[in-house]
Amino acid sequence: MGSVRRWVAGNIVLGVLPMGTFNHFAKDLGMPADLDEAVAFLAEAEVTAADVGDVNGMIFVNNASIGVYPEMVANRDQIRQRLGWGKIRAAPVAIARTLRRLPVHHLRLIVDESPPLTIDTALLFVGNGSFDDHGVRVGRRTSLDDHRLCAYVIATTSRWRLVINAIRARLGGVAAAPLMMRYSGEHLTVDSDEQSLAIALDGEPTDLRVPLRFHARPCALRVLARVPDRGGGE
Repeated sequence: MGSVRRWVAGNIVLGVLPMGTFNHFAKDLGMPADLDEAVAFLAEAEVTAADVGDVNGMIFVNNASIGVYPEMVANRDQIRQRLGWGKIRAAPVAIARTLRRLPVHHLRLIVDESPPLTIDTALLFVGNGSFDDHGVRVGRRTSLDDHRLCAYVIATTSRWRLVINAIRARLGGVAAAPLMMRYSGEHLTVDSDEQSLAIALDGEPTDLRVPLRFHARPCALRVLARVPDRGGGE
């Protein structure tokens, strides 16, 4: 999704095909995983408007993350370049290396106009839109146009507490993870004593200078999606 910024700026209609690693955005649009079926889906789709997230002028459609995820991706890519492995084979080694040297950050968060929050964490996740927080549905987007950001933080510097809370959230929802905190708003500022922070935007790692200023950009992306059948007669 690295070219989405161009589509947003040009106000062009985007047609998505499920040809990525996880295809989160395609799934959120209700698109089938099979490529032939996805092409047929686009042929019957209609133009709809979806929100995008913005951090320091960089666009993301799914999520942005700080801490373990961008570090894991960087480690995975180093392993792939050195050994010629694929993503799936390199990922477990990259995860183990990341947890061994946990990337902890001292962050100051401001959600909309609320007082600042100071948190030591190895995981900050900022989603474009609201996500389901319950049980096996956790992580599924509930809306593409609610004009909000949803931030999740696991407030620990312990690798084992981080892993346990992540597993609990995945299996039982956010309420099952006592160290996971959730914040929602239109704007989020992330500040740090560091000059820059490694961040992954839709899975692509980069470095951005702090403070990181996140904004929801309402209905900024025009995309082909299947409009639900509303019923009704002739």
